[in-house]
Amino acid sequence: MKYWEFPGGFGLTPTGSNGAGIETFLDNIPMSLTREVLQNSIDAHQKGLDAPVRVEFKFETIQAKEILGENELINDILPKAERFWKEKNNADTLHYLETFKSVLTSEPIDMLVISDYNTTGLNNKNFASLIEGDAYSEKNDETSAGSKGIGKAAPFAASNLRTVFYNSKSTNDGNKFAGVINFVSYRDDEKVSFDGSTASYITQSRGRLSNDIEVPVRFTQNRQEYGTDLFVMGLKKIENWKEKIILAVLNNFLVALQNNKLEVIVGDEKINQLTLSDYLKSIKETLKIGEYNLSTDERNTFYNTYSYYLALSSEHKKIFTIPEEWIEEYSFIEDTDNANLYLVLDEEHPTRRVLQTRRSGMTIFERNRINGSIPFSGVFYATGHKLNVFLKKLENVNHDNWSTDREDDSNRKKSEHFLKALYHWYKAKVEECFGSEDGEAIKAFGLNDLLPMMAPKDGDADKTEDSGITSRVSNVAIKEKASKPSVTDEDSESKTLDRIMTEIELGDGDSTGSGSERKGEGGGNSSDNQYGHGEDEPGEQGEVDGGDSSVSVKFTEVNNPDYLKMKIIDVDSDNGMYRLIGITTKRKNRLGFSFQSIGENGVAYNKTIKEVSSNSGNLVKLHGSKKFSVEDLEINKRFVIDFTIEDRMRVKMKGVTYELKG
Repeated sequence: MKYWEFPGGFGLTPTGSNGAGIETFLDNIPMSLTREVLQNSIDAHQKGLDAPVRVEFKFETIQAKEILGENELINDILPKAERFWKEKNNADTLHYLETFKSVLTSEPIDMLVISDYNTTGLNNKNFASLIEGDAYSEKNDETSAGSKGIGKAAPFAASNLRTVFYNSKSTNDGNKFAGVINFVSYRDDEKVSFDGSTASYITQSRGRLSNDIEVPVRFTQNRQEYGTDLFVMGLKKIENWKEKIILAVLNNFLVALQNNKLEVIVGDEKINQLTLSDYLKSIKETLKIGEYNLSTDERNTFYNTYSYYLALSSEHKKIFTIPEEWIEEYSFIEDTDNANLYLVLDEEHPTRRVLQTRRSGMTIFERNRINGSIPFSGVFYATGHKLNVFLKKLENVNHDNWSTDREDDSNRKKSEHFLKALYHWYKAKVEECFGSEDGEAIKAFGLNDLLPMMAPKDGDADKTEDSGITSRVSNVAIKEKASKPSVTDEDSESKTLDRIMTEIELGDGDSTGSGSERKGEGGGNSSDNQYGHGEDEPGEQGEVDGGDSSVSVKFTEVNNPDYLKMKIIDVDSDNGMYRLIGITTKRKNRLGFSFQSIGENGVAYNKTIKEVSSNSGNLVKLHGSKKFSVEDLEINKRFVIDFTIEDRMRVKMKGVTYELKG
């Protein structure tokens, strides 16, 4: 009998291995898989049940012969696909087919089993949309965490076979089992057209197990309670799977865990409301999960998570309900308790951000640029029904942003107004809780060289822009600290840079967005990089006084130097005046800099620099009109450079760093 069914037709367009759905989740597979699976389970929580949703991750192995239809895949379907794609000479698809064959013929095969409990299981509509649907899903609650239908591809991204089996026991519609493979299209020459057409029969890439097969007890024997099991076949060999899933659970479902909406068991590790505090404290103290050492990026993200946990749990936390006047102003707000804002003062690892989440308790995104001088962290938790429906409409497919561009024209303006009001409410509450009421200064390291910031224009002293950009810094006291003479290892360098740059953080006055840390990839492949690559200028002719190009200086761009951090501050953008603040943990005789902004055509351009001067005693020199050099740089001592560009308006820029020769 045939196990696998691949729908198709004559003359269809074939699909290769780079399907858009799976590609969405390939950047960080453990995190993507964890987010998508857990949000689906939370959405399926049994109403009226006090117990939290429980999700278990188990790492198992399976023999190839236990995978239903294994012989058919190896001896029939795979050879047809190989012949078809060799004719097309598509390297990516051929590589996938090679991996598929290698994994399916190996013993044993890794398998991840994900099971949820205290859930409804999959009813008929849920099951049909999961197994057969594309780019939509059926949810029982209009406030659910997910609904785009894209997340169902996440388990396939974790599978070298792109094969997942589903077993479910539903509260309404009984037991169900299905197998799905996100394979590739292939030509089936056994199919012959009855109308004389010469077109080939091309299958779709997505296949499923026949309904007539007998399901092995291996996939059904452990399901006694309502809920759903996922079997991810041919699990990709990613190091520290277990630890990375745990980290993803903590970073993405902190609010759900704290509010007893979720319990997660990964192997023999249990994370729930009762164990959360000890778990977080242990990781904070050791920067390890088991024997796994967190990377620098993972540490920074975890520190944020821990700070948000303090906002939820500290005895010193402040809690606010939303303003009463919003009830009349916004139709989707029914009462002031429709959402809470939690704030805490955190001197050790402040995020200076507000984590935003909805009823499910899954992190959506962190709102920044709230206050750069107060060391705080916050959590916004929306629980109201209509408010959740409203915010859900604004979420992108990855559920990590709220965008008013997703609204229709008639509602967009109101949505923009609400998000803006929410942002300014955050700012006001942070200032109300932790700002200085009697004029006493807030201590902030190293701010003496940052002042003055943007001064008010004549006649505008009482006007306030409602744009989210704060133009002045006030009530600042200077607290100088002696720099340590040396940095001995990579972690120490990173900590030193992070500490100093955090202490001079100005947030609202920062014109760089994510700044010159440039964590995103070139070309805008990351949300942290909005600018892409600029002009390719490996070198430039230096100039001596009088403009004679008599000295040749080679500028070699350094991509994301780990020894350097810098910020760009708006001093007086109406007159083109900005300030560069930087610090290096390695001795450099001199470095070069330029500044880029993005044009309407999407290309990054180097800005024309009119003047440059040092506020820190460093020797600076213009090289042409696009670059300048800074000399006499000292380890762990910041340099402050004022520069003027030809633009007479506020410009969002990033700094580009060069090492110099000549």
